[in-house]
Amino acid sequence: MSDRPSDFPQDHSLPTNSRPGARGTRPPPTQPQTPWPGTAIRQLQRGGPAPISTSATPSRPPTTADSPSSAQRITSPLGSSSPGGVVRFTRHSPSVSLSTAGSPTSSIGPHSTTASSPNQLKGLVVTQLDILLRTIKDDGGETERWQAQAAKIRRLVEENMEVYPEYFRRLLQSNAGVVFPNAFRQPADGAAAGNYQLLVQELQKIAQDPQQAVKIAEALDTSDGDVFRDLDLQGLMDHFRLSPIAKIALALSCRKAAKSELRTKGDAILTSNFSSFLSAVALKQPSSINTNVSDEVIASIIDRLVQDPPRTWGEEQRENLKYATLGRYSDLKKRPPPTVESAIALMELLESSDGRLARHIQRAGPERTATLEACRDVLTGVPTQDIAYRPIAMALLFMAIAENGEAYDLGVFVQAIRQHRAGAKIDWADVVQGFDVNKLSVTKKQFLVIYNALLPLAREYTNFDIQNLWGGAWNAPDTQLSFVVAFLSTTPDELDVSQIPNLRQSFTLDDFQGASASVREFAEKAVKHPLVSMDATAALFTMIFQSQESYNRAQQMSIPESLINPNMTTFVCAAAAVPKPWGQLQDQALKQLFFPFLLKQHENYDFVMNALWRIEKQWVATRMVEFYTQDNNLISIIYEHAMEHGWLEVLLTIQSTFVLELAMYAHGKGTCDLDDFAQQHVSNMGVPAFASAI
Repeated sequence: MSDRPSDFPQDHSLPTNSRPGARGTRPPPTQPQTPWPGTAIRQLQRGGPAPISTSATPSRPPTTADSPSSAQRITSPLGSSSPGGVVRFTRHSPSVSLSTAGSPTSSIGPHSTTASSPNQLKGLVVTQLDILLRTIKDDGGETERWQAQAAKIRRLVEENMEVYPEYFRRLLQSNAGVVFPNAFRQPADGAAAGNYQLLVQELQKIAQDPQQAVKIAEALDTSDGDVFRDLDLQGLMDHFRLSPIAKIALALSCRKAAKSELRTKGDAILTSNFSSFLSAVALKQPSSINTNVSDEVIASIIDRLVQDPPRTWGEEQRENLKYATLGRYSDLKKRPPPTVESAIALMELLESSDGRLARHIQRAGPERTATLEACRDVLTGVPTQDIAYRPIAMALLFMAIAENGEAYDLGVFVQAIRQHRAGAKIDWADVVQGFDVNKLSVTKKQFLVIYNALLPLAREYTNFDIQNLWGGAWNAPDTQLSFVVAFLSTTPDELDVSQIPNLRQSFTLDDFQGASASVREFAEKAVKHPLVSMDATAALFTMIFQSQESYNRAQQMSIPESLINPNMTTFVCAAAAVPKPWGQLQDQALKQLFFPFLLKQHENYDFVMNALWRIEKQWVATRMVEFYTQDNNLISIIYEHAMEHGWLEVLLTIQSTFVLELAMYAHGKGTCDLDDFAQQHVSNMGVPAFASAI
C-alpha cells in the first residue's frame, strides 16, 4: 500500500441512509485513492454474512413440504426446511391472549375476576391450549387455515411461557404412535396428528435457539404419562433425525434433569455421539443440517461442555473441540463471532494458573453469588494469595462469559471480595488491567455485567477510572477492540453514559450553545451515545484505521456496518475530536466520510458542519479548499455553508486562489465588498503575490 496521497475515486458511495440534498446530483470531485480500492469505504458496510434469521413464522409456508398433507407421514426430518420458519419465544409474565378469535373457549381477560391467581390463570391457558392442539386438523390442503390456527397456538405459548412444558408434552403425547412406533399404537391409517408439524418445528429450533434444548429437556423431565415414564431419548432423536450438533445440545441439557434415568441417557448419548459432533462442527461432512446452526448454539454447547464435561473429558477433547470450532469458521470464511470466541476463551481461562479463583467459584455454583452472605462464605475457603488482581480478573471474566453472563451475580462477588480480609489491598485498576489478555472476546451482554459490577467502585474511588475498561493503551489490541465494540454497541437504556464518572467527552451539549434549534435537538441525542466517549472513539478510530489489515479485521467483525454506518453523524464528529497526529488512513477515512455532509447528502449535515467547525475549523477549511481545488463548482455549496454558520469572514482570510473565487461569488450575492477585500489582502500578501493569485 502506497503512502503517497492520491485523488478520491470517482465511485465514492454514500451511506445507506443518505439522501440527495439540493445539490445531490453534483458528482463528487476526483478523490484520493483509498486503501479500499473501488469501495470508498462503501459506507464502511461490507462485512460478514448476515446471521441466521430467527424471525417468526410467516403466514404462508414457502413450500408445500412445510405444511401437513391430508395423510401426513413421518417424512419431515429435521434436515428439511423448517415448517413456518423458526420462532423465538419471548419471556412474558403470565397472561391470557385475547387475540385468539375463533378459539373454542371463551376469552378470559387479564383483569377478569375469574382468573384471580397465577395457578387459575395457568389452568385456563393450558385448557385453551389443549383444545387448540386437539382441534387443529390436516385440512386436505387448505394450508392457510392450518397456519392460522398454528399461529394462535404459538402466540398463546409465547405470551405464557410457563406453559411450555405442558405444550411440548401434549405435542409428543399426541404423536407418540408415530414417534415411538415400537412402544405405542400407531394411528390406524399411519397418518400423523394435525399438530405433528408443530412438534417438528420445536425440535428444529434446537439448531437455532440455545435455550430450546433446555426448554425441551425441562419438558421431558417428568414421569407423568407412559411416554415420559421411560422415555426413549435416543428414539426421539433418531425419529426427527437430529443433527449431531442438535443431539449434543439436547443431551447436555438432559444431563441437568432431576430424573436420574434422563441424566444417564443424556450422558450416554453425549459419549457415543461426541466424535460425530466434532465432525459436524468442523464441517467435515458439509450439509445444510450442519451449516444451518446458529453461532449462539455453538457457543452454548462449548460453554456447557466446559462447565459440565463428560466423564472422558480431558485436554485432548478440549483441543479437539477448539480445533473443530476454529476450523468451522475458517471453512465458512468468517471470523468466529464474540459469543464463540468468548466460549473458547473460557476453556483456556479455567485451565490457566490464574484461574484458581474462577475454578473455585465454578465448583461452588452460581447460587453462591445470589446473596452477599453466601458469596462471603465461599471466599472463606479461598487461599489469601488467590485474592489478587489477576485471579479476580479471571474470576470476573469466567462469571461474565459463563451462560453469557446470566448465571452469576458479579456485583455480589465484587462486594464480597471488598469485604474479604485481603480485599482491602486490591487495586481495582489492576483488576481491569487483568482483562488485557490475548485471544479474548466479549459480547455486549458480557461487557455490561462486568461494567455494572465495577461502576460502584468508579463512583466511590477517585483513583479508579472505569473508562480504562475500553480506553487507554492495551497490550492485546484485539481484546481491547472487543471491549470497545461491546461498549459502543450499548443503548442509552442499557448504559447511561452521563453516569460514567469523569467521562472524557468528544463534545458536550454546551458546545452547541447558540446553534440552531435543529442542531441542538440532534446534539441532545448525540451526547447520549457511547461514541461521545473520547476514549472509546479514539480507540476505535485509531485501531481500525491503523492499516489495511486492521481495517479488514474490522470488516470481519462487522464494525463498519453495525457501528459506524448507523451512527455516521455522531462518529464523524467524535472522530474529528480525537487528538492528532493522525495516521494517513485515519485522515483519509475522515475526509471520505465528511464529503457527503459537505454536499448536504446526509441528514443532520448542519450538525456535522457546526460540530466540526467548533472542534477543528482549520481541518474543515483545509478540506473545503482541497475539495474546491478538485471541483470548482463546489464554491456555491461552500458559500451556502459559510452563510448558514457564519464562517464567511473567517474563510475570506485564507490566502489562496480559493478565497478569490469565494470573494467574487459572495460579491455577486451582495455579501462581500471586493474593494475592501482587495485592500485587506494586498496589505497582507503584498501587491506581487496578490496579483499572481488573481
